[in-house]
Parts: sequence; structure tokens; C-alpha cells
Amino acid sequence: MKQLMPISLLLLFACTQPDPTRPDPGLSQFDSDNSGTVPFGEPCSLVYGESLLVGDDGLEVGFDRFLGDSRCPLEVQCFWEGQARIGLWLLEPGTDTLRLEPFISGYVFRDYNESHRSVFSEKYTITLHELDPYPRHDSTTNVADYTAHFTVSLNPFPLLQDHLHLVGSDTLDQLTHNRIDAVDIDSIAIHDDSLLVYVAFGGGCRDHDFFLFGSVGTEEAIALPWPIVHTLLLHDGHGDLCEAWFHRTLRFDLAPIRQLVGQGVVSIGLLTAPNSVLYEF
Repeated sequence: MKQLMPISLLLLFACTQPDPTRPDPGLSQFDSDNSGTVPFGEPCSLVYGESLLVGDDGLEVGFDRFLGDSRCPLEVQCFWEGQARIGLWLLEPGTDTLRLEPFISGYVFRDYNESHRSVFSEKYTITLHELDPYPRHDSTTNVADYTAHFTVSLNPFPLLQDHLHLVGSDTLDQLTHNRIDAVDIDSIAIHDDSLLVYVAFGGGCRDHDFFLFGSVGTEEAIALPWPIVHTLLLHDGHGDLCEAWFHRTLRFDLAPIRQLVGQGVVSIGLLTAPNSVLYEF
């Protein structure tokens, strides 16, 4: 699946000096051997320009893009922790090249796992644990000198285009940081226990995939007498560069909500949609 579009949810806040007990970010904590094939879920390391094999089906992963490093340097007081982002390519035999853009915030090292962000495709999840060297105020780093330490994992559930996928709030938050292809959402509606999403998008030369993710919040969030389901639509145009304009009605089965809640009423909101809807079941 093509990489997913970032929607920035970061808030500016004061950074403090790094804890001197933390490991030196200029020295990697990873000791990965990339001479063979790395199992899914195991840490691996790539120097810029290198590639390696992951899993048992010939998946090759390469580090070929450096997309910026604004992480707050050590020994510097910052009003924002900053962020570094890189580009990885993934290639399975007989498939098109997939590109993902994992990122990491400033002052985040491998032992602070709760601060790591993951990026997703239909089949894989990539988590960037470290990007070495960490910036210092008195030095600069050439792109060729960067080393990325990350894991590649298989997604825990298959992605279906016609079903709502309920995930935890943390996972939904991570999904909003992914890159998605552009799509205009005109409105949403409920019909026959499905959510209808009316969209418009450009293309015409390739098939397009749409996936709906949601997380169930609580009524306390906006003081309503029913749960709230926050949803996010991800669009993969598979690199379609054609410029025809299409209007389509997408249908997503809401069975996961019925299975979770039982019966009642929930409010469903879709990010960037101009309206929300009530679903009674």
C-alpha cells in the first residue's frame, strides 16, 4: 500500500534538558546482524543507501530517503521537541514497490517505547526506534551517515475495504500520522447497518483502495448520552497519476460496533467529513 499522509497532531511544549542517565543517542543500542534475513518483529538496522531481507517470503526493505531532522539538539533548550522522518521502500517478489515514511520525535530513544510512532500499510507495520546520530548543536551530519533502527511487523488483522476496523485510540492516533492519498469527503450517512461515505478523488489508471478505522470514545467527551466513534478514512491510489475526477459511494459494514456495544445508539464522526451521524441498532 502506498504511504499514508501525515496529519499533524503535535502540540508545542517546552523541552527540558535530556536526562543524563539516558543512553548516549550517538551510540546505537542495537546490535543487529543484517547479513541474513531478519524475522518479522525483530529489530534491524540500515545505513542510508542499504537494504536487507525481512521475513520468510523475500521481502526486501531499503533506506533511501532522508526527509528531514528537526529534533531538538542535545544541550539546547527548545520550545518543541522536533521530529525526524525517513523514507523506506519495501519490495516483495512480483509486487510493486511500497514506500513508507516512519518518523521519530526528539529526545526519544529505544528505551522510551511509549513515545515511538508506527506507520502502516495493508500488510506491514514499521516502527522507527532510533535514528543515529542524534543531532548536536555543534555538529552536522551527512545524509550518508544516518543509520535507522526499526522493526517490520505483520499487521495483526487483515484489512478489508468494506468493513470498519475498530482499533485502540493510540493506534488511531498513530494512523493519523501516516501518509494517505488525497480524497474529498462530501458527507456520510447510515443505511442498512452500513456507513456510507460519499467521496471524490483523482485517478483513472489504477484501482483505488479505501479503508475505514475507528475508535470508540465515551460520552463524557462531549457530554452526550451515547458513545462516540471517531473514524478515519485511508485512501491508497497505488501511485495513480491520471487526472480524471471520480465520485464514489463507499460502504462500510458497522458490525464491529454492534458486536462491541450490543444495542443502542452511537455517534459516528469521520475526520474531515462535514457532518456526523447517529447510528441506532
